[in-house]
Amino acid sequence: APPEIRGEFSPIPTSLPATVASFLDGAIGFLDITAVVEETLAQVQGCPVGSFDDFAELDSAARKLAQTLVKSRS
Repeated sequence: APPEIRGEFSPIPTSLPATVASFLDGAIGFLDITAVVEETLAQVQGCPVGSFDDFAELDSAARKLAQTLVKSRS
């Protein structure tokens, strides 16, 4: 069983590196980084997590949304 974790999930740590990587790859402009992260934060709410599975599910949702937003800007 996955270890129990307690804490608050925030989509910033997962959406920011993926968005910056898209900028470095030339897929989006510099100013798009903030817009993508802000939109991700608006759509994926932070929430308490009680297990690694909870965290992994929210992490995946934030990353997928950030990728979709990057594609819509490129």
